Amino acid sequence: MCAGQKKTEDGIIPIMLFNPHPYEIEGEFEIGFMLANQNWNDGETTIATVFDESGNELLTQNEKPECTFALDWIQKVSFFAKAAPSSITRFNCKLETVKTDKLEKTEYDKDRIVIENTRMKTVISRKTGLIEHYEVDGKLLAKNAGIIEVYRDNEDPWGMTVDSFGEFEGTYSLMSDSAVNDFIGYPDENAQNVRVVEDGKVRIKIQAFFEYKSSTAVVEYTIPKYGIYIDTKLIINSTLPNKMIKYRLDLRFCGKPYGQTAFGSEELFADGKECVFHKWCSMENENAGVAVLNRGTYGGSFAPDCMKISLLRTPIYSTHPILDRPLAPHNRFLEHIDIGERRFEFRITDTCELDKNAQIFNEEAGLLSFFPSGEGRKISSAVELCDPRIILSSIRKKDGKYILTLYNTSDEEVNAKVTILSKNEDVSVSFLKHELKFVEI
Repeated sequence: MCAGQKKTEDGIIPIMLFNPHPYEIEGEFEIGFMLANQNWNDGETTIATVFDESGNELLTQNEKPECTFALDWIQKVSFFAKAAPSSITRFNCKLETVKTDKLEKTEYDKDRIVIENTRMKTVISRKTGLIEHYEVDGKLLAKNAGIIEVYRDNEDPWGMTVDSFGEFEGTYSLMSDSAVNDFIGYPDENAQNVRVVEDGKVRIKIQAFFEYKSSTAVVEYTIPKYGIYIDTKLIINSTLPNKMIKYRLDLRFCGKPYGQTAFGSEELFADGKECVFHKWCSMENENAGVAVLNRGTYGGSFAPDCMKISLLRTPIYSTHPILDRPLAPHNRFLEHIDIGERRFEFRITDTCELDKNAQIFNEEAGLLSFFPSGEGRKISSAVELCDPRIILSSIRKKDGKYILTLYNTSDEEVNAKVTILSKNEDVSVSFLKHELKFVEI
């Protein structure tokens, strides 16, 4: 796939980004790589800046690498860029060594962390650790959102006798500063319980620490400086049996809940009953909408002004209700499911091009620091779609032809152009609303 890419000049780290989608994507990308030589000089660090193939400097941010190594050797950068459809887009990373005391650092208010651009305003409260304010295009969509709730459950993992969880027990609360520092292993430190861990031109990362009895939760917000969404990562250490844990987003409007299905969407229950959906769920009315994209968390419950994503349950495996008999003996220890550390990732965003954005969120671009040989012929995009409302679900080759599974995500009739570049052939395909088609080219 990297055939025809130019050999790399000395001092340059090449970055190859593969976009698997048949349309251009734009956003924040991250890549880790190793320097050619270790820098052992105290007070110095290597700073990387990313450029596109035309030599234009991109918004770049140097961050802590995935490994923890107290040496200027392993690097990680995030950068804001565009990537061509279904092909390799190349970037070049230039390096320089700077004094660490010269690095800029932004100071934030002691009570609120505010991130604002031309379209979005987000505020993370340092008093609660919650999303105090989330606004897109002048519309206040959520306020004091991101509460982790605990509900009473029983031992039945199948939920045979229930269709909702309404016995509310409590919420995770923000740890004290001293408890947080003890929790992460540095009891003599005095850092805050809501802290900025990464900050630069591309994005900000904020960690907040919560507890409920003996259970803990670390919530990490990643907020782009030029985007309109909030990425949330939850690391929950669940210790309590027979509980349902939910992630609650309080909205500032009333609407109807919807969820993605197989090649479609449907209205969900708005009365607290458990619902299922695929890559996204949303709350919408004529004037506003909020969506939550997920990476494998497919359940939730809804009220007209609230979304509650069901994270985990801790019943017994594999108890089954039988008549009025006790579900499980109480005279011994029994193993419960979802006890221990569990991780969840979501993107809170608006409802524009939901299926496309959910696909991008789940099927990420692949990045690799790869040094090409310079040989071969550069490969162009494999397939392109001209309309973002049309989703490519699959593509396969058979008897010299390509068979594409395409889906119209909109409730409008669409005429879309599909291009197979290896055959230099365009095909115009017409879709009825929400129509699924198999196209042979």
